[in-house]
Amino acid sequence: MADYSTEELEKIADKFRSDTSGIRGTKDFTSPEELYDELKKEIKKYHPSDDTSLVDKAYRVAYDAHKGQARKSGEPYIIHPLCVAIILAELELDKETIAAGLLHDVLEDTIMTMDEMRAEFGDDVAHLVDGVTKLKHLHLTDSTKDPKDKNADRLEMQAENLRKMFLAMAKDIRVILIKLADRLHNMRTLKYQSKEAQQRIARETQDIYCPIAQRLGISKIKIELEDLCMKYLLPSGFWWIPYRTVTQCLVSYMRSISLYRAVSRTILPCRSRTCTSRFTRHS
Repeated sequence: MADYSTEELEKIADKFRSDTSGIRGTKDFTSPEELYDELKKEIKKYHPSDDTSLVDKAYRVAYDAHKGQARKSGEPYIIHPLCVAIILAELELDKETIAAGLLHDVLEDTIMTMDEMRAEFGDDVAHLVDGVTKLKHLHLTDSTKDPKDKNADRLEMQAENLRKMFLAMAKDIRVILIKLADRLHNMRTLKYQSKEAQQRIARETQDIYCPIAQRLGISKIKIELEDLCMKYLLPSGFWWIPYRTVTQCLVSYMRSISLYRAVSRTILPCRSRTCTSRFTRHS
């Protein structure tokens, strides 16, 4: 195998810049119909049943409930729950969780009631949506954590308490997964928020959501959330992430190969000579 310089490895890393996360993102201003087709294809990749009636009904209800609403990007609001559902499908979750992902903003942002949702979708989906709605009210009261600030320890304690409250309030772990998918898509579209909101949401994500994703072992979401946080909290260092990650892996691999070769050239001949001398001595 040929030896590569750091500069050559950086060129190789450049080819991987577009593939820095384990979960695929969606393009801005994709039509709801295209996203829903993508969602159904994603479900069929892993789900043993072809029956998507529950997801179909959840999409229709969410579409009607959010009709006329728009996000700050100007997109129809239904884009957000669709993208959340796609993230959940990429994690290969059950159809009830995906339906709840489509409906997760309906109780708070529309006139639909909990009783109506329970009648339409059953206790399981209604329970998940209600759990996500309750978690929306948990926020850091002060997200401007400065190492020199005397309140930094207090803020860290508050963040830890919030993480515990998240896990305690969500009696069903699927509630946390929906909330993580919700935050991931919000972070992907954070560029449409004000600079102050970007800093606040990114800090809250770093302090609350990244550690929870790590505790649950969902590295795909944790890594992308951390990278997106860095984009807004440390923008000067964000551009290097794709290069850094791939280059470090390649450099480490090349060094291990070089080390193996060096050890082989040094140790194996010595062992061969030792074995030969022992054989000669005992014969």
